[in-house]
Amino acid sequence: MLKKIINYYRIDEWYSSKIPLAMAMLLYACRDADPTLSDQQFLSSFLFFFLFWVCFFAFNYLFNDYADLEKDRKAGKVKVIQSVPPKVTLLNLCLLLIISIVLCLVFFLDRPLVAVVAVFSYLLGMAYSAKGIRLKECGVIGVIECSFAQRNTPILILLVMVPVKPIAAICWMCIVFINGLRYILVHQLLDKENDKKVGIQTLVTSHDLPYKQLIVIFWVIELVLLVVLFKGTLFTAAG
Repeated sequence: MLKKIINYYRIDEWYSSKIPLAMAMLLYACRDADPTLSDQQFLSSFLFFFLFWVCFFAFNYLFNDYADLEKDRKAGKVKVIQSVPPKVTLLNLCLLLIISIVLCLVFFLDRPLVAVVAVFSYLLGMAYSAKGIRLKECGVIGVIECSFAQRNTPILILLVMVPVKPIAAICWMCIVFINGLRYILVHQLLDKENDKKVGIQTLVTSHDLPYKQLIVIFWVIELVLLVVLFKGTLFTAAG
């Protein structure tokens, strides 16, 4: 049962690649941007972001599977979502969205901008695979949009809450964006043959580029930027 739930929400595909980096950045922001933060405030922020990001990533991966349900069947993919009634999946998607909005209102009732950014994050995430839009089939634009939607927009909520120097915020956003580019290229490479079978035109299926080399380059850039951040010279209180 537990394994089916993990596969249904594809938790094993996003938890290790997204949550640790996001939570590490939260720790840096809370520690260095606001050293006067109380334990209660820190725990509250930590709990909110962990729950929000879990719901957000689960929603995005589940929605992608829902949008590609028929294409995945034609490609011969076997997924747990195929054995779940579509109405149940739609209900789960709605619940994940509602939970995220409720979290924003409960934890940050005095900051409506947090909820606005949260909704914006979900809309961008849906645009990647939603019928009629499907930015995943728009080549470079799709890769850029996916990385920004899944990595940068959730981090924007943190930047709204925690004041950091502009250069720190820029460096931070670059790290998660490049990390997103790296993982979406890996994802498209893994799905290349199946996508070709059903005519899905992603960047990888449409253009012959040195993707493995690009992935390594992105990884090196991430490491360099992380070293800069670990030095602790950027994360000081804004102003």
